[in-house]
Amino acid sequence: MYLSYNNFIKKKKIFNFKDSLGGVLKFLNSNDPYYNRFGEIYFSIIKKNKIKCWKLHTIMTMNLCVPVGTVKFVFKLENKKNFYEVTLGEKNNYILNIKPGIWFGFQGIENKNLVCNLADILHQDSEVKKKIKMKFIIKIGLLNSK
Repeated sequence: MYLSYNNFIKKKKIFNFKDSLGGVLKFLNSNDPYYNRFGEIYFSIIKKNKIKCWKLHTIMTMNLCVPVGTVKFVFKLENKKNFYEVTLGEKNNYILNIKPGIWFGFQGIENKNLVCNLADILHQDSEVKKKIKMKFIIKIGLLNSK
């Protein structure tokens, strides 16, 4: 089941198998309909209450999950007033498939937070746009939310 925000974001539950030794989270496989191709995987560590924003990828499709901690993501289209917010983490295991062309930022909620991105291309500075974060930060309420 997918939840779409103007055809840029798909949200899918992660398979989570727990046993007495720990557990397994199944992130992606090559047969998943939202999997495009492999470019690279990277991890972003974000401290509690810290914010990383605003970025827009012009080419890269991201597949994001939060295997450790809890992270609030906020997305915004350039020509829209409304925002799409979703919180992912150990208790809310989802994959977000994010198409190019949408602004996003995120905030760490727990003491330890880890975001995983399986990208469909290698990172290229030339395909990333950035904005000064204070322009949107008050509107989306990241500073005042948990």
